[in-house]
Amino acid sequence: MIWFTSGTHALDEQQITAFAHEFDPQPFHIDREAAKGTLFRGLVASGWHTAAITMRLQVESGLPIAGGIPLASIRSNNYWRAAIRFGHWPIAKMTARSGFRGLEPRW
Repeated sequence: MIWFTSGTHALDEQQITAFAHEFDPQPFHIDREAAKGTLFRGLVASGWHTAAITMRLQVESGLPIAGGIPLASIRSNNYWRAAIRFGHWPIAKMTARSGFRGLEPRW
């Protein structure tokens, strides 16, 4: 196995709210004041936004591309220890295994 650690992504409030307004317009993603009354008690990034950032970090990390299919050799267990807030710097850590058993195309 090979371990990879991605670069980081500086996440600011404008990025969180812009993504959320377009794709996930819940109060805790789009309105700082309204977010204070939610279970997060403040503005947080959408899980979809966090997943998209994670994908970009993984692709840009220098992982080997398997037959032109990015991340085909990666076992993905994405999870977050806490909600991502503006001012956070998400990072992706992943492992790559050699061989592609079970990953052959089925078409």
